[in-house]
This record gives sequence, structure tokens and C-alpha cells, in this order.
Amino acid sequence: MVPDRARRASARQKDGDPGEIRTHDLQIRNLLLYPAELRDRRGRLISKNASDEEVKTIWLRLMAGLCVLTGCGGDAPLPGMEAGERARVVRINDGDTLVLDGGQRVRLAGLEAPALPGREFAGAPYAEASRDALAGLILGRDVQLFYPGPTRDRYGRAIAHVVSDDERGRPVWLNVELLRRGAAWVRLYPDTDAKADDLLAAEAEAREARRGLWALEAYQPRPAAGLGAAPSGFVLVDLTLGPDLPLDPDARDRSACRRAVAGARLTLSIDPAARAICDRPAGEAYEVRGRVRGDVLYLSHRRHAMPRGPD
Repeated sequence: MVPDRARRASARQKDGDPGEIRTHDLQIRNLLLYPAELRDRRGRLISKNASDEEVKTIWLRLMAGLCVLTGCGGDAPLPGMEAGERARVVRINDGDTLVLDGGQRVRLAGLEAPALPGREFAGAPYAEASRDALAGLILGRDVQLFYPGPTRDRYGRAIAHVVSDDERGRPVWLNVELLRRGAAWVRLYPDTDAKADDLLAAEAEAREARRGLWALEAYQPRPAAGLGAAPSGFVLVDLTLGPDLPLDPDARDRSACRRAVAGARLTLSIDPAARAICDRPAGEAYEVRGRVRGDVLYLSHRRHAMPRGPD
């Protein structure tokens, strides 16, 4: 007669002991459900008392990071961009420039903030508030850089989109968030203009709500005819295209073309990156963003000229 203990051992070898199966399943479950932070080298839980809420929090953070890498969150700028450094932000220089813990300066791609006071410059309206907005969002946080084009400018700064986590572990696309808050405006360059639609949409949202700098008169569009002695710097100008003007071959003019502005003394100098505007007929109305020097408004990117309805 076979003892009960022997029969049970034989059954375990033949069919698999439910207790052993449960133990094996539990190890697999631990491997799948619990991150490495909560498991030992054999896959067993280190923290037996980890609550469901703690596990949920860890997984939310892991999934948020995965969304940043895959773009599943909608606001992650990685698709089509080169992933760059991971580091901590230790200093804010102004509203669009930060410094990482290794000393690398980062200029946020696709936007520009008001300039802080300098030796010969009193500072632009909202400059301090813009810097403070950037500091509140990112100072002391770990970030991931994403490059839409060349990784460095002539000053050695990284030109990047920046992603970090907020207090709840959710990914934040810093460039877009600053624009949504009205802490900066869109400024594009041809070699780093990826995600222009997202950036312009975020700015439009802030302008519609008159958030941040868009609540100030200084940043409202100006009619070209009344521009007068506009200060050198960024402006939004409502204008109507006039006829072509000749380029001065002796002035080292790098413009693709120059256009008169109807009803104003202003000249529109159009960069090759905005060459499409050269072919537009006189009489078309645009909101143009650019820099004014003297009586010349410089248009540096085709997306800096937004069509308007007829005057």
C-alpha cells in the first residue's frame, strides 16, 4: 500500500502541486506587476507591505516616462527628434534659457521670451515674470532634451525641446507649456522648426485668453501705418503687401526679396526661409512677427506671416 505522503508527492510530480504552481505564478506576477525597485534578484517582493497605492504611483511614473519616449501622451515632442541629455536644471538665465547640472546651457527651441534688463537695455515688459514662470516649472527638476535639428548654436547652447514630470509624475512639454501660459511667443528658425503647429496652437490659446504677456498692450499687433518710431525688437505688425522693391547689391542684402507695405513707410525684408511671401500678390493682408530696425521689418520664417482677412 502506497503511503498518503508518497501518493501526494507522485501527484505533485505528475500534475504539478497547486501550491508550487501558485508560488511560481506569484513570482511571475511579481515580475510583471512590480517594478525592479520592489523586487529582489529572484523576483520576490522586497517590500511585502507595499500598498496598492504605492504600486500604482510607481507604475504611473513608469508609464509617464514611457509616454514621453513613445509620444503616447500627445504632448511628447520626441517623434522625429533626437533624444538628448538627461540632467537636472540648476539655474534659469531668463525666460527661454536654462542651465543643466553639468553646466550646459539650453535655449528652448521654437520660442522667445522678453529680454531682461542689460547694460544698455531697460528690459522688455514681462521679462521678469517670464523668467519666474520658467523657474517655477523646471528649476531643480530632472529633464530630458529632444533635438529638432542641430544640437548646438554658435554660442554653444543646446537648442532643444525639454520634457520633465510635474508633481504627479505626468510628462510636461516645457516649450508648449510656456507658450500656453503666455510666458513667451513663437519664434521659428528653418533648421529647428519641428512641431511648429503645436507651438503656434499653444500661443494662440494664450492670446485668445489674454494670458501672461498677451494681456499687455506692448505685445498687441500694431497697424503698419501707425508703427511710427517703433523700438528695435520683436513686434507683431498688421500690414498689407505692396509692390516689390529692388534689392541693393552693394548693401550685402541677404533678403530673398523686399516688399513695400501699403500705406506705410515700412519695408518688409523677406528672408529666403520665407521666400513664399515674395510671390504673393500686392493687397494681401498679413500679421507679421519680426524685428524692426529703423524702417525695416525683417521676416525670417514663412510661419511668421499669418494671413488675415481684407482690411
